[in-house]
Amino acid sequence: MEKTSMTEFDEIMKMMPAFLDYLHEFYGAGGIYDMGATHTHLCTATMMYISSPDREQSFEGDSFDREQVRSILEDRFGLEEVARPSEPYPVPEDHGMFTMKLEAAE
Repeated sequence: MEKTSMTEFDEIMKMMPAFLDYLHEFYGAGGIYDMGATHTHLCTATMMYISSPDREQSFEGDSFDREQVRSILEDRFGLEEVARPSEPYPVPEDHGMFTMKLEAAE
């Protein structure tokens, strides 16, 4: 990709706060894909991505860009998604139990 112009850079900087919030909702502590990423991780990884000479398309702040930043978080910072418990959601005790009696058809 050709070098980022000042106009494109200005546009990127305008969307940066919203993009960083978007990243945090996915990769921050408690996020959809919780990697425990801090704002410093997210900002640094985003700047690495934006300034990369290997970037193949313009920065849009979309899910493609989010996934590219995720790759940097994994590759450069060694972050990975926190394992979530595999147990099903607990049923509250006051919810009660029920049983069904099934009879074989004759």
